[in-house]
Amino acid sequence: MSSPIPGYLVCGIGLVLLAIAFVWGVVIGYYPKDLPLLAVTGLGGAGLALLGQRMFQAAQRQAAEKEIADREMKEL
Repeated sequence: MSSPIPGYLVCGIGLVLLAIAFVWGVVIGYYPKDLPLLAVTGLGGAGLALLGQRMFQAAQRQAAEKEIADREMKEL
């Protein structure tokens, strides 16, 4: 993965889901029957946010490794 954009997108979707769960659970309120859906929305959002962060970091790491390899090739 060479581009950080997919990481940004996945993280953004996760943060939107977290925001929805927060607003729904704290500001609007929920009925006990809605709790499973609220929990899935919040946990899913947190999972996507973490996955997006890992994807972004992997793209940065790959770009740094490529830059190092290119620099080493120029030195030879």
